[in-house]
Amino acid sequence: MQTELIQISDYELTVDVHEFTEAATALADRVEQDGLDGLTRYCFYVDEETRTAGAVIVFRDPMTWADHHQLVAGWDEYNRFRDTVSLSKIEFLGDLPAELAAGIEQAGIDYRHLGPFAAGFVR
Repeated sequence: MQTELIQISDYELTVDVHEFTEAATALADRVEQDGLDGLTRYCFYVDEETRTAGAVIVFRDPMTWADHHQLVAGWDEYNRFRDTVSLSKIEFLGDLPAELAAGIEQAGIDYRHLGPFAAGFVR
């Protein structure tokens, strides 16, 4: 049974693209160096013309998602990144336990969840 959790986030930029890219790079570098092994993909994308950005983050399991957010919450790199964007949409694909969903809702985050993995493969 596959238990990975995929987070797809859409953002509106609150700063110029260069500043966003610097902040996203600093955060990704710190996560790669000091983050959890359970993160298998941590990628940011940006569209300068529409002043939007996105992230695709793949967690080996849902508890890694929770542990990751507790870990980065106090990092300067995370706070700097948050200052560059406004979250417009977040979507989860995969296993999202009820207790995590409740925590996300309690934090006031509006999200969409598309349930557990049903079929397919990764090469």
